[in-house]
Amino acid sequence: MSEFQRRRRRMNAVYRKGLYEGYQLALVAAEREARMCALSWDGVSAIGAGVVADQIAKLEVAEGEIEAMVKPREETDS
Repeated sequence: MSEFQRRRRRMNAVYRKGLYEGYQLALVAAEREARMCALSWDGVSAIGAGVVADQIAKLEVAEGEIEAMVKPREETDS
């Protein structure tokens, strides 16, 4: 494997890791926002916010799924 290919693989790995971590941070932020809404709204809104928080908590994504969604840069470069 050439140095260029090694460097390309490293860049792809960093890119995929960044996507995965960004997705996880977005889920945490959305769940936190839903919980804040539950603290400040009336009973009906609190129930809705709790349901949203529960649904977000159930959304777990595996690293393999992220890799499947992201095309390697070799395929996208022309």
